[in-house]
Amino acid sequence: MASWRQLRRRASKRVAHWLARLFFPVVLPIREGVLQGKKWVVTSGIRFVRGTYEPAKTEAYVSIIKQGDVVFDVGAHVGFYSAIASQLVGETGRVFAFEPHPLLNRFLNRHKQLNHLNNLEIITTAIGEKRGQVRFETRCGLGTGHISEEGSITVPVTSLDELVAQGRLPLPNVIKMDVEGAEEYALKGAVKTIEQCLPTILVATHGAEPHLFCTEFLTQRGYTLQVLNPDAIKGDREILATPPLKNGEK
Repeated sequence: MASWRQLRRRASKRVAHWLARLFFPVVLPIREGVLQGKKWVVTSGIRFVRGTYEPAKTEAYVSIIKQGDVVFDVGAHVGFYSAIASQLVGETGRVFAFEPHPLLNRFLNRHKQLNHLNNLEIITTAIGEKRGQVRFETRCGLGTGHISEEGSITVPVTSLDELVAQGRLPLPNVIKMDVEGAEEYALKGAVKTIEQCLPTILVATHGAEPHLFCTEFLTQRGYTLQVLNPDAIKGDREILATPPLKNGEK
């Protein structure tokens, strides 16, 4: 049985979600940063509108995306990083945003529409090790929805390897991953794709065990790792994983 503190926290989150829906029509231009001037729904997060969201991660992300790239945004949230990628890859590139949370998908689709992100495709599924159905927790902050056996809704899940093998996705140049603790399963479900094309990977790790798994998984495949926030006391750590040189590269 949930404690009084847990119940109060869930009630607070429900109010926040209700307010997000109520003020959904309110849109402002982003004030500064790489997306300056883009239109954004205010209740998706004021830091997005200010242009100050995760500056170190944003800077690293911008540095690894080139025109014409294929980018996978796994755990796309409201689309901040998807919109950045859409702008950087240009008309010849493609961006695939994966987000199973219904309310976040509503924001994501609205931001795509408002800013005419025609090279962005939204896929409303969780990414894991294999195809199926999973419980997904939405009774939390909008940025922390996650796969959980006690989740409030059921969502579809599939693997990147399966989508690529089916021809539904091209091979990526960049994978950004922020899946709130499911990093191990998402990476295991992408191992064939990663080993085939060696994309640059930017992954948020949530907790000591996921962080250890990700570092071992990536170093075993020749990646060079940089932790963008090594002094993080709490919250996730961001790993920028640069692939080994491919044949013919210098």
